[in-house]
Amino acid sequence: MAELRLDPATLIWLISRYQELRNRHGMGSMLYRVTPAQRIDALQIYATISAAGLVPDGDQREFWLPHLRPILAETREAAELLKEAFADIGKPEKPLLWQRIVSASIAAAAKLRRWPSAATIAVVGTVLLAGTVILWLLLTVHPPVQRVVSVQTVEALVPEGNGSGAQPTRSDSGLKAIYERFLKLTLIAAARYSNEITPYALAAALCGAAPELGPPSYLLAEMMRVYPMDPASSIPHSAFGAMALRHYAAVAAALVASTSLTAFDDFIMNDEQIRPDSAIDPAAWLRSFQTATNPIQPTTLARETWPAWLRYLPLLVLLPGSVFAFWGKTDRRNEAAAEALRRTRIAHATFQRAAAGAWGTSRILQSFAALPPLPSASQTARRLMRLREPLPGSRLDLPRSVQASVASAGDVVTVMRDGSRAVDIVVLVHRRHRHDHERARVLRLLDALSRSGVALTAYDYAPDPRTLTATSRADALNPRGRLRTFDLRGLRELHGDSLLVIVSDGDDLIDPFSQQPHQFLATELASWRRRMLLTPVPRGEWGEREFRLAAALNAPIGRATMAGFGDLALGLAPDSTQSGPRRALDQAMRRAGLLDRIATWSLLAGTPLAPEETVPRPPSLGVLSLSLLQDLAPPDVEQRELINNLKAWLGHGFFWLAACGVYPALRVELTLWLGARLHRYGHPANPVIFSEELFGRLCLLPWLRVCHMPDWLRTATFNALSDREKQMLRDVVDELAAGKAGQSGEVRFGLQVWQADWRGQPLTPDNVMIAFKSDAAPSDALSEAEATLARAARRNWLLRGLGRLALIAAWAGVAVWLMPAFDRAPLPNGAWWPVLGFAAATMVWFGIAFLADHIRNSLRKRVEAAPPESAAPAFK
Repeated sequence: MAELRLDPATLIWLISRYQELRNRHGMGSMLYRVTPAQRIDALQIYATISAAGLVPDGDQREFWLPHLRPILAETREAAELLKEAFADIGKPEKPLLWQRIVSASIAAAAKLRRWPSAATIAVVGTVLLAGTVILWLLLTVHPPVQRVVSVQTVEALVPEGNGSGAQPTRSDSGLKAIYERFLKLTLIAAARYSNEITPYALAAALCGAAPELGPPSYLLAEMMRVYPMDPASSIPHSAFGAMALRHYAAVAAALVASTSLTAFDDFIMNDEQIRPDSAIDPAAWLRSFQTATNPIQPTTLARETWPAWLRYLPLLVLLPGSVFAFWGKTDRRNEAAAEALRRTRIAHATFQRAAAGAWGTSRILQSFAALPPLPSASQTARRLMRLREPLPGSRLDLPRSVQASVASAGDVVTVMRDGSRAVDIVVLVHRRHRHDHERARVLRLLDALSRSGVALTAYDYAPDPRTLTATSRADALNPRGRLRTFDLRGLRELHGDSLLVIVSDGDDLIDPFSQQPHQFLATELASWRRRMLLTPVPRGEWGEREFRLAAALNAPIGRATMAGFGDLALGLAPDSTQSGPRRALDQAMRRAGLLDRIATWSLLAGTPLAPEETVPRPPSLGVLSLSLLQDLAPPDVEQRELINNLKAWLGHGFFWLAACGVYPALRVELTLWLGARLHRYGHPANPVIFSEELFGRLCLLPWLRVCHMPDWLRTATFNALSDREKQMLRDVVDELAAGKAGQSGEVRFGLQVWQADWRGQPLTPDNVMIAFKSDAAPSDALSEAEATLARAARRNWLLRGLGRLALIAAWAGVAVWLMPAFDRAPLPNGAWWPVLGFAAATMVWFGIAFLADHIRNSLRKRVEAAPPESAAPAFK
């Protein structure tokens, strides 16, 4: 382990590694990440100790661990993980084998410009199938089939023994049968070699006739251990050689019977115990071996061969060949129909998510949104600017000074005028997503107030107010660069004397398990004496959650609208005035029961506030339901109920919601632009849909908070529109895709879309593509032409497939005809040369065909015409 010398980069890596270990070991959600406060404290500890010069030389692990453990580790398990993270410093990070395989596969796939052709797939399938069959043969057909060819049958020469390899019977009769079997096999092998047999050849012959003996080398070693002689020299024709044959047969019998050689001593020394046979008499053959005579015709033990069906293996190529022969039926038919549509119909464009493996070139859609000014922004700003803090004045109050001097019996007393200053408001806005529509709506309101003279500062937070991000009041429509993140401690240092306003629906401030507000609301926010919560939830939906948040914050609650921001003048008023919202909370807390408190607070809290314009949401939309966000479509009954609820709650704004589904990814800029371009109920004479109150309702929907609308909802909302609304939506999207949008207004945006192009860049599923399609009604002549082209495409496809299949079958037949006869062993020299030559010619032909197909496709794509410029795109 290398010595550790901690530096800022190593410390940052250490914290990241420590957080990764916490996640891997399944720590709780609250301990899942290292908070920004812990990171800041660790860096401060490092900077302080380093500046003091207290860091020792050498390995610094034992020095830094006790200093960083109290800051980064909350539990004993976390302390062990921190120690493990220290130990991992300096170790080379080698990816796992499966990670390297996946990375290599992805890199290889990324180099492909298009999917392989049908010829490539067929060739690869054939090679894989042939390799699988060959591997199977190597693993399963190890020993060739033993086919006995002899003058006498094996049953006549060799009696049946324990050839299955099972444990033999230990009786004398069983051992005698095994010994007789291997003695006769030994004599038959000697006769096969004309009584000129070596121990090596004898071991090979016995193992071939009895596979249960194992490899010949093992049997030969046992034979030499019992009766040693030169294994490469012939066994001598003498009594010594005959005794060697007896012992070698006994060694084989002992291995099969799993017993010792001494069990066969009686049979070795006395040939009379071996029963004579009509086909072979062991005693007579042994005497003939001693005299070097060979009166009996040599008998062949066996001959090696393979099954005859192996020559028909080339016929397996018909399986992938049939796939290749009839590949592309649907593509050919659709291609012919699309060619006819492209020549006679008007092309329109649709937005869709990029498919896996798609390629494209980038295209920017530019437009402007002419939005009406925010109502009552100046009036709200004037109300907020009346919020002032008293300060000691610097000017003399002459009347009061004279009165004070007279009252003091002659002493001169100076009294200064009372002073005040405008307060600064700091606003914390909850962000669920980068393109959260509710967050963008609130920032738009804050931007209008700031332009009217209100001193305020806005920050984003996620997942709770303890993690803040510096933001701009208009960055929802103008993307910013790198963000600055800090915690509540940094907020107190920057805005300790400001008025605190939290804009949230309250879900992030409530513990999901206990349904109680988080502890930090009452502790860490106590330093701001005046604070208030603004919620986008309509006042008619307020209940237990809002009351608990008001009690935990000890602050009033208002609505996150332009009129609701004006209510800050009441909620943030000094405590001495006892504003209406604060009195409502005080009166509710005096009640005994929880239900009485909630009822009293709900009745009194909204009385002094601005009138409510938003009606409560339907119960199915009041919560962020996962069933509404998932891509799996709910039952048709639930979909119809959801569409009816949305129509009843949004009114003419349902047209706006359906239009937001045109683009697969929800974007604030596009939502505002559609609201400024679409007219109510699809009629051009009606006013535009956009209004601040309706936009606020849209932002309350869960899909616009997480910026994801499932495909089933996009389809359902679009199908629920009238024909007039569908036509207007097509025209508006035509205007956007054709680049003819108006160039007046305050909001400008640019959407990046991708157009299919194999020469472009690989796309991810998050990218949005624009595809040109047709939705015009075809004429009778066009329908007839399409039918004719479709019939011709099917006929050409069938003839082409049958022709290819005939060629593949002819190829397989020639390969079968050239295969040698496997049942004739041994094969003659040169039997495989015709097959190898035919295989080489086939591979050369495939290479030439693949190269020609690649060149043809490249030339076709180069001269392929782009979509017509005059095509008017529309959403379908």
